[in-house]
Amino acid sequence: MVLNTLFFIGYVLLVGPPRAVEISNYANDAGDELRGKPIWVVILTEFVFRSGIFLIFAASIESLLGDQRYEQYQLDLFLGSLIFAGLIHTFSYYASYCLTYSSGHSLSRVYRLGRNFAYAILPAFMAAGVVLTWQDINDIELFSGGYTERVFFVTWSSFVILGLFEALLMKRIPTGLGEILLKRLNRA
Repeated sequence: MVLNTLFFIGYVLLVGPPRAVEISNYANDAGDELRGKPIWVVILTEFVFRSGIFLIFAASIESLLGDQRYEQYQLDLFLGSLIFAGLIHTFSYYASYCLTYSSGHSLSRVYRLGRNFAYAILPAFMAAGVVLTWQDINDIELFSGGYTERVFFVTWSSFVILGLFEALLMKRIPTGLGEILLKRLNRA
């Protein structure tokens, strides 16, 4: 239950792994609109769909907080960064498992680097959120003193470096890619 919830949150926030291979396989079996389409078309379609869900999520946050609070916390920058991280994650997935699959091998390390780059942004934004909350509670002007930016950068850099080590040291195929892709990779 917890893993499914985390997957759903990551999927909606665009930092979770794409499911293009699963979608393509289902479309081919069911004879859907994406049947027989190149994988890049499936990935692009999935990313556009996920982005639409993300925009609904972003508009809901703005509606709940109000325009002033939304701008005060610079949430458009936060949400735009999540879209960028999701784009990096999606591209690394495509480059690692879709472009190279035809050659018989994958580039799991490249995927791990892109994935870890995308994942590193989440704890960095949480840390920045803690600083902003502290500033707000103590009636300090938000983003003053450069603390928020420094905390964000140090946290993000730390997690990117940890992700780099993880990508270089791990040998196994990353999990969470979907059953069909994992079966294909294990056979290769």
